Amino acid sequence: MRFWIDLLPLISPADRTGRPGTPQWLAKACSAMRSEDNLRGGVPRLLELAAVSPAHLSRSMRSAYGVTPTAFVADLRLEHAASLLAATNAPVATIATRCGFTSQSYFTRCFTTAHQLSPRDFRRRSQRAFVP
Repeated sequence: MRFWIDLLPLISPADRTGRPGTPQWLAKACSAMRSEDNLRGGVPRLLELAAVSPAHLSRSMRSAYGVTPTAFVADLRLEHAASLLAATNAPVATIATRCGFTSQSYFTRCFTTAHQLSPRDFRRRSQRAFVP
């Protein structure tokens, strides 16, 4: 199962390369945010990795990726949560914490909004796809 979790970021349809001319510091910081430790750190960790001011990070993120730093981190967290739900049997609360959510109910609301399925239903459907 770990294979699928490691493979997902490599085949993810989300555009994480940015537009042409994306600063290298930004691409590197955004790439590093895929780590669970960095995801748990959220936007403050992204700021540390980027080593720029909050305003500069925000302008650069909007220019390169078309989203705010907060939305970028939230999308990465939900993407990672989806891969964990599909590939593991870890409790939803544990997955929420691993992805940087401090509240399981907030995680469930965000996940349901993004995927139109609760985390439990998403897990059932995705794991059913792997059953022969």
